[in-house]
Amino acid sequence: MGTTILNQINQHNQLLIRREIDVLNHICADRINKVIGSDFGISVKALEAHRANLMDKLKVNRTATLLQLALRYQEAKIKDLFDECRYFK
Repeated sequence: MGTTILNQINQHNQLLIRREIDVLNHICADRINKVIGSDFGISVKALEAHRANLMDKLKVNRTATLLQLALRYQEAKIKDLFDECRYFK
């Protein structure tokens, strides 16, 4: 199951630019737009554009759904890593 989720999300990730991935990581770290924008040296409007593009590409319309997707991705990556470790034992 983990590999299926991982594959689905990896397909979406191929569409993302580096800045969108960085924005997603900061959102998952519970940072607010103003702080994220300051960290990147961009305006809040520019950050909101990156965030909107990210959500559009991942086909989500709420931040909560975006966070769920990111957490499922991290969980799938961890499960996949454990499966690989078991394979080499």
